[in-house]
Amino acid sequence: MKKSEGGALSGAHAAQARTTLLFIAVLAALICANLVYFLSTHTRIMHQLHASRLDGSECGHFAFKHLQLPSDNNTATASSAAGTTATPSSPTVAVEVPDEHAAVRYLQRAVFYDKTRMPRKPVENFWLPEAGAKNQTFKDYRSKVAAYINSTEFKQRWDALKQQTTNERGIVMSAGGRYYLPQAIVLLRILRYKHRSKLPVEIFWHGNDEMDNTTMAALKAEFGPLEGYDASKLPYPAHHLPGAKLKGFPMKPYALLQSKFKEAFLLDCDVVLRRDPAYMFDAPLFRERGNYFWSDIYGTGMVKDEVFPYVGLNKTVKDALNEGKADFNRYAESGQVMINRAQHLDVLEWTWFLNSFSDKHIYDFMYGDKDTYGVAFGMAGKAHMYQHINVPPGGVFTNLAHLGWNPRAGQMKKQGNWWLQGLVHYDHQGEVLLLHRVTGEVHVPAGHAPRDEIITP
Repeated sequence: MKKSEGGALSGAHAAQARTTLLFIAVLAALICANLVYFLSTHTRIMHQLHASRLDGSECGHFAFKHLQLPSDNNTATASSAAGTTATPSSPTVAVEVPDEHAAVRYLQRAVFYDKTRMPRKPVENFWLPEAGAKNQTFKDYRSKVAAYINSTEFKQRWDALKQQTTNERGIVMSAGGRYYLPQAIVLLRILRYKHRSKLPVEIFWHGNDEMDNTTMAALKAEFGPLEGYDASKLPYPAHHLPGAKLKGFPMKPYALLQSKFKEAFLLDCDVVLRRDPAYMFDAPLFRERGNYFWSDIYGTGMVKDEVFPYVGLNKTVKDALNEGKADFNRYAESGQVMINRAQHLDVLEWTWFLNSFSDKHIYDFMYGDKDTYGVAFGMAGKAHMYQHINVPPGGVFTNLAHLGWNPRAGQMKKQGNWWLQGLVHYDHQGEVLLLHRVTGEVHVPAGHAPRDEIITP
């Protein structure tokens, strides 16, 4: 947009910007009406499916409300007692009775409690002297980043972040342009008006074509506390590859590196929050290990093992990272990432190093930024601290008749004409936290909000 002296928009262009913003606001309001309906329906269904919590603390069902967690010995004794019959003329015979509460007990004890609290040891000899990458530039910047992390300059910067008393925690988003900005407005409206959240927000975008001053001023006025940053104009760290791609997947790890927050919750703009996520910062495991990641639906085929020697890591790092994924061992899904920057600033340096070599390097081994965070924990010697939420995602499906577009006919036929619109992600207690619309995004060209038909845990 053309600007007059002093950086203000000319009258004609200012009017056009206001018209555009008004159009976006009206569309966002219509979208929100559909999403409010979805949220209310989703809440009701999930209460029916989960009785609000998997541990039964808010469930009215007698069997759940009074369910106890006996030890294995007590369980065996109780089962034997329940299945024992005795007569005066025959010896006592033990009959094995199925334990109807075994699944619930497993989730409570093995998933939510024991697994997450098991201490894990650091990986020995995780760092290889030489990276397996054939590209010399990659090797050179690996050495540069390692040298910077060991420098006095970095230690002073890290100490200053740890002692910071402002910008304690907040939400980080990558959003801008015609496609992503309306989705961000929907998320912000739900955050501020539905959940009344006071968490500050940072929005990152790339270039003047994705955000103008008038739009950013309107977002600050409507959804503050909120700050915005043009990633293309931020000071770029000299120890990283210059000219690296910032748009797309790399924008998210770059935003986390440049964020002002001590503790950051990165959210994709196509996320629909079911509740104010502020309480997640006080979750015990996050306080202890400083990170939470959420699992994808895939457990195989998304990450090649060759990435570890390629970046100069011992392959034993992979095993240590998998231990943090608990029983389900899924790849990461980076539509939502929680990280304590004051605890893991070195991890974020390595994460950006990996994503700065995105095309024709790291993304040849994995899909986007998703699992670069785990590899970065390995490069920082912290693979034993990497941690997934222990509950795998649920799915939101839409029938082809209501989809509004026709994706891959062959795949749709295999799936019985049902399409995965999004992933339902849970918190550390097994409660629904958010919906990530991985294919059912709402945006200006969509024409209508997706219609969701089935929700599965």
